Amino acid sequence: MRSKTIVIGVGIVTSLLMLYIAIGWLQGLRQVSRYHQVAHVETSDTVIEEYMTLFSPSMKEYAKPGVSYLLNGRNPFGTFDIRNNNCLIISKLDDTIHVLLTSILAVSQEATAGTMDSVYNAIDEGIFKLDHLPFNKGHIEHVYLAADGDSVNKVMVNDSTVRIHCLAKTFSVKYRSNGPIDIYGGVKYDNQLMLPIDIFFLKRRSALYFAVVSINDRNSLQLSNPFK
Repeated sequence: MRSKTIVIGVGIVTSLLMLYIAIGWLQGLRQVSRYHQVAHVETSDTVIEEYMTLFSPSMKEYAKPGVSYLLNGRNPFGTFDIRNNNCLIISKLDDTIHVLLTSILAVSQEATAGTMDSVYNAIDEGIFKLDHLPFNKGHIEHVYLAADGDSVNKVMVNDSTVRIHCLAKTFSVKYRSNGPIDIYGGVKYDNQLMLPIDIFFLKRRSALYFAVVSINDRNSLQLSNPFK
């Protein structure tokens, strides 16, 4: 009788283990399928004219278009080299924002990283790297910015532009306090190195844009505001 109970118990444990493995395999397969559905990326030398219109007239002659990242699940990311010493990455986050920019931004200072179980695409620029989810988040009502570093300062705040200057190792952007991180970036190779980073949120008509400016090498100087 005891032997029969042991055999039944082993059978139940084995069945549960096989079920657990099957569920994990199906979840992995679904994640891979989801990645292939939404994370297809094409790189292009095509300049995104919509982003060029955001630059101030004096900055246009110094902004050299780099690679554009075209995604089937969200608005493209455009990269620019500015005076060969600074990299700028820009993307439109939302088409239908209707609230004041100054009321949607919360800044905290904390360690940042990507959200578990999320697939991120990477943009490499010199010693700086930006990762982002491969699909748009839809209508945005709040923006939460976190940065891991010595200082996080709002140096410009008005109804159309918020500019945050960080001396940071990493930063992240999300749209709900308990939601997934949409964008995160920082130093690629040195976990102790902190870069001067300027992060912009630009409201132009009903659209919300994100932009980040960082240095291409450790001896570069930061830019003045490149946007009009």
